[in-house]
Amino acid sequence: MPTHVRHQIRDRAASIIAGLPSTSDRVYKGRTRALAAQHEPSWLIYTRREASEVDSQGVVALARSLSLFLEGRVSVTGASAAEDAEVLLDLMASEAEPAMISDPSFGGLAHEVTLTATDIEVIAPGDTHEGRIVLQYRVVYRTRESDPNVALA
Repeated sequence: MPTHVRHQIRDRAASIIAGLPSTSDRVYKGRTRALAAQHEPSWLIYTRREASEVDSQGVVALARSLSLFLEGRVSVTGASAAEDAEVLLDLMASEAEPAMISDPSFGGLAHEVTLTATDIEVIAPGDTHEGRIVLQYRVVYRTRESDPNVALA
């Protein structure tokens, strides 16, 4: 079954960050429901928006700029939970950021992968501190207007 390059990019991001020391294989693509209470550090990968414009370089092509989100989630309890949650979120980012640029073309899918924003939040519902860090990436890629399943060089 053909898959849109956008789907292939999410798959590639998941494979890049799978196995990082702090999160292991806890990487979920397109996940929208909440994680279990007191869960292990995890990554959620999703896309929200994409801008496209005609980019004719010999073929009718679209230049696409995709917003790709890596959302790290932690759940920490204990006396120093608030600080521990922030430290753990920073650790997750310190592992994911270099991994994301280790293959700047995403296996030939993209022309550019750039971290454009980071959002961090820790809340305390009861004794547990829930934290999240969202790394927003701009992924620039090209496809034929008539075939969004194949990335163009």
